[in-house]
Amino acid sequence: MPRKFVFDCPGCDAEVVVDADVRSEILAGGCVMCRSSADAGSFVPVSEADVERDPTR
Repeated sequence: MPRKFVFDCPGCDAEVVVDADVRSEILAGGCVMCRSSADAGSFVPVSEADVERDPTR
């Protein structure tokens, strides 16, 4: 299973689950919704157990 992260945008408060590639793009270019810059603290790793409990992740 590819590594996933919950991204919580500090600018627009959007919260989405992203993979490692999208995480890298957001870190480089900012939030795709509002273009606010993001840092590593804006991402929380999603464990497989979290995904099994909540399939939307």
